Amino acid sequence: MQIRINPETCIKCGSCVAVCPVSIFRQSAPRTPVTIERAEACIKCGHCVDVCPTNSIDHELFPLERLHEIDYHQMPTPEQLMNLIHARRSNRTFLKKEVPASSVAMMREAALYAPTAGNNQMVELNVVGDPDKIVDIICFTIDTLGEHLDILGPNYAGVVSGARQAFEHGKDIILRGAPYVMVFASDHSFGAADCNLAYQNVSLMAQSLGVSQFYMGFVMTATALADPDRVKELFGVKQKVQALMGFGMPRLRYKRYAERG
Repeated sequence: MQIRINPETCIKCGSCVAVCPVSIFRQSAPRTPVTIERAEACIKCGHCVDVCPTNSIDHELFPLERLHEIDYHQMPTPEQLMNLIHARRSNRTFLKKEVPASSVAMMREAALYAPTAGNNQMVELNVVGDPDKIVDIICFTIDTLGEHLDILGPNYAGVVSGARQAFEHGKDIILRGAPYVMVFASDHSFGAADCNLAYQNVSLMAQSLGVSQFYMGFVMTATALADPDRVKELFGVKQKVQALMGFGMPRLRYKRYAERG
């Protein structure tokens, strides 16, 4: 890992020392030269280059063309952010309409900027939108839950029976008509937490874009019971499926929110 400090522009502020999670930047006293130790321990988070006020850190993974200024004047107010949080909810009403590719791209980008344990960045994303694949996911869920009622217990018997009968009559109570599924997968030991943090980023971005979404609990239960290789093939990923989001353009919009807590 090549990391260098430009001594001509460094103002010895110590910001890089303060933010580095693995303490590879060292400063013996305030306003003294900053040194680098154990560069190989870098976890590639980019905190140092993002915080440096004078662009004095030359990091091989983060050249200047990959750095972008943050405009704090464009930040939502706390009230605006809270309004978005109030408005975000599981919306299971969908139109038979494509989600704009630009919206899907922004949802994907939002996932990439969620925190991951040790900055492992192992969250794998896939979007399933093929109608036949969507049907496969529904059938997989109903069949897998039905095959494991001895584990799931009697409460699931009615769910499976109802879902199967509804699907045979053209009604989907598994994906609720969602035309897309976003898959979050990771084999990391903190993969479940990483994927669900990414999910929340995507959920808020979807809300801001006017995209309806919900967490696919029944399907997640099925993935935990099925053969892992079959699950990976079905959802088009190479790692363990840790979270699933059904999404599409909403048929209805909620007009208000009820208080919680």
